[in-house]
Amino acid sequence: MARRTAAERKQEAERMLQLSNEARLAREVAEYPARLMAALTRSTNAYFELSVVDNKFVVRDRNKYDPQDHVLAYAHSPNSQSQLEELEYELDRHERELAEAKRLREVKENALRKVNEMLTEEERELLGL
Repeated sequence: MARRTAAERKQEAERMLQLSNEARLAREVAEYPARLMAALTRSTNAYFELSVVDNKFVVRDRNKYDPQDHVLAYAHSPNSQSQLEELEYELDRHERELAEAKRLREVKENALRKVNEMLTEEERELLGL
């Protein structure tokens, strides 16, 4: 078997990269509608504002001081794919923040419960608990 030249190896690598990119794009196009609907469902469950303008979904996080609009078309496009990925990131961040707030609330409740169990009625009254 003959050795390949550097140009042949480079051409082969470029061809493999192109095939990989085409496969990634085909996968993104196939998954886009399901991911879009899942993200819209998560958005409404998280009390994000959802509207339809010019046949596109517009999602806004009303909980943020300076909300950013995510404009998503039902048909896949590079821009819609990018907007979907940003929205999914925002939803993940929002869900992590809610989970952390819930955890802290539970820790505080457990701490108060422990304190209440250890204190007498008079001590609780004096502390205003």
